[in-house]
Amino acid sequence: MALGRDAVQAATALTAGFDAIVSCDRDFYGIPGLARINPAHLAGPLP
Repeated sequence: MALGRDAVQAATALTAGFDAIVSCDRDFYGIPGLARINPAHLAGPLP
């Protein structure tokens, strides 16, 4: 469950029409309508 600033960020993302948020913060899991994307899964190998 998102509290405080996390809740504000989640509400802002949803209000703006986003359906996902990129964050290391696991508190974003379980928010209806908002998927959490772990940034580590987006990173490629370093040059």
